[in-house]
Amino acid sequence: MQTCLLPLFLLLALWPPTASVDAASTVSPLKPICNLTAGTYTADSSYGSNLQDLGVTLARDAGASGFAKASSGEAPDKVYGEVLCRGDYTGTKCTDGLTAAFLDLDMLCLTRSAVVYYDQYMLRFTDDEQSLSSVSNEPEWSADNMNSVKGTEAAEKLLERVVKLMNSMADLATSGSPRSTSQLYATGEAGFGEQGVIAVYGMVQCKLELTGPQCKSCLDSIIGQMRKLFSNDSSQGQPSSFLIGGRLIGVRCNLRYEKELFFEETKDTIKIDMPKSTCCITA
Repeated sequence: MQTCLLPLFLLLALWPPTASVDAASTVSPLKPICNLTAGTYTADSSYGSNLQDLGVTLARDAGASGFAKASSGEAPDKVYGEVLCRGDYTGTKCTDGLTAAFLDLDMLCLTRSAVVYYDQYMLRFTDDEQSLSSVSNEPEWSADNMNSVKGTEAAEKLLERVVKLMNSMADLATSGSPRSTSQLYATGEAGFGEQGVIAVYGMVQCKLELTGPQCKSCLDSIIGQMRKLFSNDSSQGQPSSFLIGGRLIGVRCNLRYEKELFFEETKDTIKIDMPKSTCCITA
């Protein structure tokens, strides 16, 4: 059997030209949460048009600080919204990502109120202005890495290490360096060194309109859920395993930890319980 191999240049010549990629095809949501009790709209309606206008405004304004809040249109089709980009995902990256996300909305949620969580940003819109001022972090959404550290001693150690890191980052985000406090955002790394997990990396963030104490309260609440969400407790009430990665996202604050680096490190990145040869910042 003969095999015909075309020269690379000929393959390239025959290959159809790549169509321009629409921004809306470049992002995939982690979780769209459509409020089914809020009523619906169509993409070509007044509400749909106002929503797209709102998206343009929010995406543009969020490029500066990572957070924006605005409204568009008139009652009864006035729409309110807010967006938040991760602290290391600012400027044009934030603007372009949100622009693409809003273009995708009519394929995700045709309800008049929704929250859509992405890896580096979130967006929220509603026809009820008061709901944006709620002190609740709902709707919250969690996800985890399927792999875990096993054994009560190791699991308890990792749980304690991760919670310690989260608390240190929460303190930094709300009362630490000027950069972290202004963004209500902090990152960190904690050494571990067991079962193939050399270190864990973490991040916490709140939306920027919260005060420091409000942010800290929100973060304390979700940190307090980590044991229930990310560990399996034994009959003695101790963790028999602890997942090596997880995230809990809400509309006011969020956290994440992984065994691989997933954010851009800065001089403000906390390092705790690191081997002496690599440790440079302590908390």
